[in-house]
Amino acid sequence: VGAFVGLLNGLIVTVFSIDPFIVTLGTASVILGAVDWYTKGLAIVQGIPKNLLEFGSSNQLGVPSIVYVLVVVAAVVYYLLEQTPYGRNLHAIGSNKAAARLVGIRVERDIRTAFVLSGAFAGLAGVLLLAHSGAGNPQVGQSFTLTAIAAAFLGAASFKLGRLNVLGTLVAIFFLAVNITGLTFAGVSNWISEVFTGLSLVLAVAFATVLSRPRRYKAAKDAHV
Repeated sequence: VGAFVGLLNGLIVTVFSIDPFIVTLGTASVILGAVDWYTKGLAIVQGIPKNLLEFGSSNQLGVPSIVYVLVVVAAVVYYLLEQTPYGRNLHAIGSNKAAARLVGIRVERDIRTAFVLSGAFAGLAGVLLLAHSGAGNPQVGQSFTLTAIAAAFLGAASFKLGRLNVLGTLVAIFFLAVNITGLTFAGVSNWISEVFTGLSLVLAVAFATVLSRPRRYKAAKDAHV
């Protein structure tokens, strides 16, 4: 289902040339409405496979089993982005779409594939969240949206400056999680955690944008040459 939603988003973006952020924001709202209708706003606790729940609560060598899935997925994404022609194509498209098209990269196809992979990984994350929490909460996904975006841009501002990357994103995820959890344990009001996440997002995007300017200028200069 996640891969299908990703394919749908990719088709809308490439066929109608609509901004990806607007498309994903719109489809997310539609899906949330459909889920709320299906669940009637209630968490699903029945019919969840027992093996899935056992996996979500189990530990291997003192480490939660879910962490091993994270490591495997991170390694796969890292290899895909850094060691394959497809990954280099995506970086080229992100730097300068017009230049990428001029050198023969099938931009629309690669964008659609990226959406499919992103949707599939999002679906996997949902299954793991279900396994860990033991219930399907129809509203839980919304709380992760801003945190995920902030982590991606914080990673771009700390590792491989100005470029989204796997290692930086992982470090940023744990940074945000530790700080938000620490604020919760400290007993502060919920609005403080929201403010912290929002400020992290704004600062991360600002730093990533500033740091990426030299890279974009170089890509545009190379394309002109």
